[in-house]
Parts: sequence; structure tokens; C-alpha cells
Amino acid sequence: MAAITQTDADKAGISPVRVKVTGVTNDVYGIKFASIYFIVGDGDPNGELTAPIGSVFFRKTAAAGNIYKNTDGATAWAVPS
Repeated sequence: MAAITQTDADKAGISPVRVKVTGVTNDVYGIKFASIYFIVGDGDPNGELTAPIGSVFFRKTAAAGNIYKNTDGATAWAVPS
């Protein structure tokens, strides 16, 4: 299971905060704005990466789509149409 770890202090949810993602994304860093994450990685986040609803995962190596959006606040991700 992948995990998101905040690496910077949160500045009242306004400034971008770096996060480290371990597991599905091979330790790729992302950023957090307020409670939404923007993450770049290699694998499919479905069932692997937990993130708040509306978070976005940019897949560097994709067969079916390059962008996934979290749809349930847990591990469900969908390619927007």
C-alpha cells in the first residue's frame, strides 16, 4: 500500500507543501494545496494510493491515460473523460 507523507510544514493550507509518496510511485514527490494532492508517478494508483477526493495523479508511463482523479477519498481513482 502506498502512503503520502508531508515533508514541509503546512502554512495554514495556503502555500504548496511537498509530500513524499512511497509504494506505487517509486518514492516520487508531489505537492499539496490545502487538502488536495498533485502527485507524479509510474504506476496505477487504483487500490494502492489513498488520497483526499479531488487529488490528481499524473502517470509518467500510461497505457490508458495520463491523469487520474481520486473519486472516493480513499483508493479509487478514475481517468477523467
